[in-house]
Amino acid sequence: MIEIFEKFKDYISEVSIKKFEEEHNSYRFSAEIKFNDGSLLYIKDYKFEDGSRKYSYHWIDKKGNLTIRWDNADHWKDISTLPHHKHVGKDNKIESSRTVYLEDVLIEITNALRIGV
Repeated sequence: MIEIFEKFKDYISEVSIKKFEEEHNSYRFSAEIKFNDGSLLYIKDYKFEDGSRKYSYHWIDKKGNLTIRWDNADHWKDISTLPHHKHVGKDNKIESSRTVYLEDVLIEITNALRIGV
């Protein structure tokens, strides 16, 4: 995990690990990442003993407005990538998404920060 944060250190100003627990094949991870532009990423990622996973990566701008939230809550039945989807922008537009992990999200965020989105 530290290697992932190290990879994106030029964009990250602060990392706060709220919970990290591992047991057998499961884990519970929650954290907050503050980026140099003042935006924040709230992370919840849980893997259960049966191999299933629940996640939410919630990225907000420095004013607290939603930028993107990636999650796999099973409530958007018309999305082709069910349950994986993302909520985009202030209007919370629902879009298809692939399964994501922390590094995937950080790549997308830092690419957006690099071009000034």
